[in-house]
Amino acid sequence: MKKYAFLIGFILWMCLIFNLSNQDGGTSLRQSNIVVRAVEDFPIFENLGTEKISVIVRKSAHFFVYFVMAMMLYPFIRFIKKDTKNLKSVLYTLLAIFLYACSDEIHQIFVDGREAHFTDVLIDSSGGITGILVSTSLSKLVKNQMNYLENFRKKEAQKKVSEVS
Repeated sequence: MKKYAFLIGFILWMCLIFNLSNQDGGTSLRQSNIVVRAVEDFPIFENLGTEKISVIVRKSAHFFVYFVMAMMLYPFIRFIKKDTKNLKSVLYTLLAIFLYACSDEIHQIFVDGREAHFTDVLIDSSGGITGILVSTSLSKLVKNQMNYLENFRKKEAQKKVSEVS
């Protein structure tokens, strides 16, 4: 059941990305400007103009949505492939992220006020790579923690057995 949660999340996330890409240029800009206004007073942005902040916000959004996409897709692919070495799962996830990013940019060619940029595909793919790295790291961390707890329980059980003897 857990694997299907990742798949359903992934499909819903793809739909979200499609819907965001389907917005005309004006709507997309207005949404970005909401975030720009919220962060432009942060000290890190104090010497940047609104236009530069807007670029940072928009490109960060590209990175983030594909980061999340990879965090959902990678565990699903790893589970269905039963890939213990992770290499095939990483490659399949990267390929899927890259192809969806390309299709997303092609889709934007047909949306009023939008255009395609290969740099966005690269940013999207970078978000995907980072998502895979974080997902892999979290998976290893959880696995190590589970092993530690199991070993601890075994040692405690052995202590109790030897105390009774």
